[in-house]
Amino acid sequence: MAQAGFATALFDMRLGVEWIALALLELRRDLLVRPPPRPIASKYNPDQPRVPAGNPDGGQWTSGGGDGSSGEDSSVLETALDGLDDGSLDWATGRSRGGAVDWPNATPAQRARLVASELQAQAAIRRVQEIDARWKPPASISEGIEGAIATNQAAVRQAETRLRELQGTGIGPGPFAQESIPARSMGRKLQREEQQEINRIGSTYGCHTCGTSQPGTKAGNFVGDHQLPNAIVTPGGSQRLFPHCLSCSLRQGGRITGMKWRR
Repeated sequence: MAQAGFATALFDMRLGVEWIALALLELRRDLLVRPPPRPIASKYNPDQPRVPAGNPDGGQWTSGGGDGSSGEDSSVLETALDGLDDGSLDWATGRSRGGAVDWPNATPAQRARLVASELQAQAAIRRVQEIDARWKPPASISEGIEGAIATNQAAVRQAETRLRELQGTGIGPGPFAQESIPARSMGRKLQREEQQEINRIGSTYGCHTCGTSQPGTKAGNFVGDHQLPNAIVTPGGSQRLFPHCLSCSLRQGGRITGMKWRR
């Protein structure tokens, strides 16, 4: 029974660490500015005892105390979370909901999942706020650590829904966005070579917002759409040009006009 309990606790801890690793990879992918945690290897201790041979986890590092489960779980988890803020937030108000430390009976996997879900929500919300700066998920009420995790996961879904809404009106590279070309500057007429390349991309992949291969313009050219749009991009921010049909371009203009007050 002791060995089974140790194996279960160890698996629980490893699962939690994997959740954190996944969240960190997603953050790096989205270029979220946050100092990375110090690697686990930095706390390597050659004198740390191992689980005795004959144990199902023989050879694994252990804290050497009790049955080895709680001490090892805590040590590895603290290392994996080193440098991260595990305070859970109410996304609508910005006030703290409390972090993993507020649930002392939570398992290591639950605490790790809380931090991972928090980081995932931060990344998803940041992606939306790069376009719609004042957007926040609706307020929510949660109980316990599983409730906080569920709230963070709901925030991710709401952010993804909002991002799709924006992309559907041409704000942000749309669902059909594939290739693009660098934008020389805001609002400048495309040079002949640029227009030819935009037309090629549009003929191949369609309008980046709706997917149509018909530009809808009198000249038969796709509109070179700046992304992010000129009214939204931060000063000095880089832009790229995607093919836009006339219909989506006009709808985008009206949407951006309605969003200006929100910045």
